[in-house]
Amino acid sequence: MARLAGAALLMCAALGGAASAQEFRGAEVSAELLTFTKGDDLTSNNYRGSVEFGLFGGFGVQADLSFYDFEDGDTVRSVTVHGLYDAFDLATVGAFYSQETVDETDTAVFGVEAGRSFGAAEVEGYLGRGDADGEGFTTFGFDAAYEVTPTISVTASGAAVDLEGGGVSRLSVGGEFRFGEQGPAVYAEIGRLSASDDAGLGDSAGFLGVGARLSLGQNRGTSFESRGLFDVLGSF
Repeated sequence: MARLAGAALLMCAALGGAASAQEFRGAEVSAELLTFTKGDDLTSNNYRGSVEFGLFGGFGVQADLSFYDFEDGDTVRSVTVHGLYDAFDLATVGAFYSQETVDETDTAVFGVEAGRSFGAAEVEGYLGRGDADGEGFTTFGFDAAYEVTPTISVTASGAAVDLEGGGVSRLSVGGEFRFGEQGPAVYAEIGRLSASDDAGLGDSAGFLGVGARLSLGQNRGTSFESRGLFDVLGSF
């Protein structure tokens, strides 16, 4: 697990160094403990590294690496690549592609996304289409944050996956504290995963997540979150 976190940090450093100082936009590394109200085997340690840099004009590229280590021994690896464009300062829009491996089963997701800042508030949304072992699904959701003070923010997120046999949804609220306006941050969230009766994915469950992140660059990190199926829902 420590090696994975180190690899994520090295990925940020390597990709950031590949671009000039004018092109580098931001990078982020984070670690999180996620636990569910039903079953100790659903507890997981999650690690993420992300880096973003500009290409030309308002275009840019972001790359994410995520790793999930579950108590029952299962692991999930996810890579997401985003193509970005700053649309005349109105919003950042993009397209993404995610490849995820779960117990030797590959899941692919592609879609579109957009994000915007409104003073102290930030919001992003996305819509994607994916395939998991030959079964198609649609995913969509949002992430939002509001700065109460320069170091304290409240957060909210929601996501849904529409499967051919049913659906799964996730909703959470939380808070973040930064050690200085540009310093590292700790955060916590509480929420619930819900599955329709015919989804065949198990019972609904509440969850609690606590973690820490370090953000670098002019954007205090990267523009978008990762978009793999486990990045969207956390677990099921």
